[in-house]
Amino acid sequence: MSIDPQSVGEAREKADGARARFRASLGAAQRRIAPARLKEDALIAVTDSVDHARQAAIDTVRQRPVVSAAIGGTLAALILWRPARALWHGGQTVTQAAFHHIEKWRRADGETAQDSEAQSHNHPVGHNQGQTD
Repeated sequence: MSIDPQSVGEAREKADGARARFRASLGAAQRRIAPARLKEDALIAVTDSVDHARQAAIDTVRQRPVVSAAIGGTLAALILWRPARALWHGGQTVTQAAFHHIEKWRRADGETAQDSEAQSHNHPVGHNQGQTD
């Protein structure tokens, strides 16, 4: 069995070509799976998805504005219910405390709640007290 030098040279050229194609493919695959490239691809995919969802939401609101307003109001109520309730109760507490302190001051001055109520009925707001016509 004799080996033809020309066929050996051709086989080497084929092997070198295959090796070069493999290295090029390997380099391309490494670039595709590089962390920076994966991050960029994920960012593009998320951006496209968010843009599509935003456009779908805008289209839905335009097609059904009443339903969209009802859903928006419901969501706002759900989100703001607890803070609004706390603010309301907190406001009541402040108001109650203010009235409590006013009553304490009146008692310290020797005035009762009935006295202050009678005064407010005898002298309506806007009349000049102590002046005669």
